[in-house]
Amino acid sequence: MDITFKNKKIQKICTDAKIAERTYGREMADKIHQRIDEINAADTVEMMIQFH
Repeated sequence: MDITFKNKKIQKICTDAKIAERTYGREMADKIHQRIDEINAADTVEMMIQFH
């Protein structure tokens, strides 16, 4: 599934672990990247809802 971001700052946080960790801390950065990985793995939004 394609992911689009509202702006470049959010895109950098979501794609660069070091920037995310610096901005939000390690625990939140891990959660952000886990969710991005889940979105990338899903083919559709319906699939994400079905397999929560």
